[in-house]
Amino acid sequence: MSLIVNRKTGTPRVQWEKNGLVLRNPMIKPDDIFDKCSTREFPEGASVRITSQKNGHATVYFNSPLKTRTYGSGKNAQSYTYCDATLKVSLPVISTWNKETYTFAYTGQLPSEFTLDEMNTVLKYVREQVQEMTGNTHIVIKDDRQKLFPELAN
Repeated sequence: MSLIVNRKTGTPRVQWEKNGLVLRNPMIKPDDIFDKCSTREFPEGASVRITSQKNGHATVYFNSPLKTRTYGSGKNAQSYTYCDATLKVSLPVISTWNKETYTFAYTGQLPSEFTLDEMNTVLKYVREQVQEMTGNTHIVIKDDRQKLFPELAN
């Protein structure tokens, strides 16, 4: 698997869990939307779950290709699906209890199918889309300050 990028727009292919915001976003193609499910059932590649439409919180899941394992035999055979590596990245948020800004939070292991540049491209794209969908642009991190005030970048 390699990250699919639209050559004209430079936009990475990201799959989105279905919700009202995602369905109304004209930038997200219907075939990039999947039904709500457990995170262990998320497709391989980069998938997004919006965890708070009101506050613009989202989590990006980077999953390695799904594998199926079977144990037992005959009528007693049992199967389950898993992936070797998953990285879960929460986008920047402002805490509801202490009002501090928290930047990207990472849990897990980046699948070997992704490069760091691809991960970064996906995170920037998803963050932009979530900001567009929610109008939630008040969460300012260092990357934003560099765009807004290049003279203060150092």
